[in-house]
Amino acid sequence: MSRARETILKARASSAFSIKFSTVLSRYRGVLEEKRLPKDPNEISKFRDALVREYVFLDRFKVLILPSDDKYIGDIRRALLNVERIGDSESLVSISSIEEHKIEDCEGNTVNVVIRSSIASGGNYMIVRGLLENGEKSTLALPLMPEGSYYRPSDIQLEASRRVRCAGNFRFPDGGDW
Repeated sequence: MSRARETILKARASSAFSIKFSTVLSRYRGVLEEKRLPKDPNEISKFRDALVREYVFLDRFKVLILPSDDKYIGDIRRALLNVERIGDSESLVSISSIEEHKIEDCEGNTVNVVIRSSIASGGNYMIVRGLLENGEKSTLALPLMPEGSYYRPSDIQLEASRRVRCAGNFRFPDGGDW
């Protein structure tokens, strides 16, 4: 993990159209907690619990990865190409392609990647708790707008004085405090 933190300055998802849906998960948690099976059918209900989970499905999305130094680009590319799956049983993704883009100045003051909510000044976005690249907890702004049973990509506005950079279709704030 220390190597990743040394190598990667920023790794942020961009906005992508996604569908949200809820499901009820019913589990026999008591079997694990009590380390035994129910003795009779009447005891089954004491072993069982249920909870509602919201899941989000999306076909694909892009992640902006900024190296701390250009010398790490090859290492990052090799590491990504060797990863089959990222995530756990409830959030698995596979890497389908890797692109390199030159970073340039952009017009305007909107971004389309996850940023700290403290630097957002407008636009349509969702607020969530999350972790920064260094493991620090933070309140983040996601460039997504909920509409019914889906999330629509949106833009987040920054203060007019804040410079915006571009790399391919990514728009992100200049500097390291985002």
